[in-house]
Amino acid sequence: MRAPNRVARQVNAKVLKDFLKNVELAAINKVLGLQFGTEYTPENVGKLLRYDHFVIFCDQDPDGAHIAGELINYFTIMFPSLLRAKPGQCKTKTVSCNCRPVKLLRTA
Repeated sequence: MRAPNRVARQVNAKVLKDFLKNVELAAINKVLGLQFGTEYTPENVGKLLRYDHFVIFCDQDPDGAHIAGELINYFTIMFPSLLRAKPGQCKTKTVSCNCRPVKLLRTA
């Protein structure tokens, strides 16, 4: 059972450079106050992070679900202690929009 953890650590070291180059992930880390290599515990998570919870809003289409899945995977791989320290930290919501055609009135 220890092999997956070893593999995950190797993947972490290998892809950390790519994660650091990603502008969007860097912005998420900065906004939330996430720090690589930090061991989050129930005692220190409230002091280290800027927010108590965060929510991932996404569209109801496959692209939105894919992005939400990628973000959850990112947090699971890069910050596993965060999810263990606060299991309800990350929530996802799908957003649907029932738009009706709008008639534009022309005024002259």
